Amino acid sequence: MARNTSASAASAVEARQAFLQLLMSRKVMTHSQAANALAMISEELNVQDQLDVKSCLANLNKELQHCNLQIRGMVHQDSEAYAVVNVLSDDVSKMHASKMKDWEKAYFKEVIKAICGRGGDFVEDDELTALRVPIGGTAASVREKRSVLSLLSAEFWLQRDKHGRFALGPRTFLELDDFVRANEMEMPQVLYY
Repeated sequence: MARNTSASAASAVEARQAFLQLLMSRKVMTHSQAANALAMISEELNVQDQLDVKSCLANLNKELQHCNLQIRGMVHQDSEAYAVVNVLSDDVSKMHASKMKDWEKAYFKEVIKAICGRGGDFVEDDELTALRVPIGGTAASVREKRSVLSLLSAEFWLQRDKHGRFALGPRTFLELDDFVRANEMEMPQVLYY
């Protein structure tokens, strides 16, 4: 029986590592997506012990703390979501954190302010594309702004409803919480593991 325990312990570590890689590649997972992914990984690796999401996140966070990373969860609109967050905002992480151009970052800030100004409700695409953000000496086009909105939605910084309206996404709440609070937006419950 001890042999099974050590074999399953090694597999549990591998399963957690595979789960972390999947979470990082997807950027955000809901609780049901995380549970399904962990079950699939556990089955694929033939893990003997039952792995649950909460204990997996807690174990991963013990390892990630040395890298100034943390998996955080949040409850928002009756759904729980998880993301890997950089907890250290140093010059190196700022330099490599985003491939967005300066005007795109400025536009994203204006989008956050506009959504926060509406109390976090979904905001129409037309209202967000009307926000003024200069690129060099000229204004960004509607097409350029829509491209940024699509990218932000695909990366879970924003969420888009079935009517094409936008609200803040889980990554914004989890990674830019200070900026959201500074814009007087109520934060969802953030979970630490």
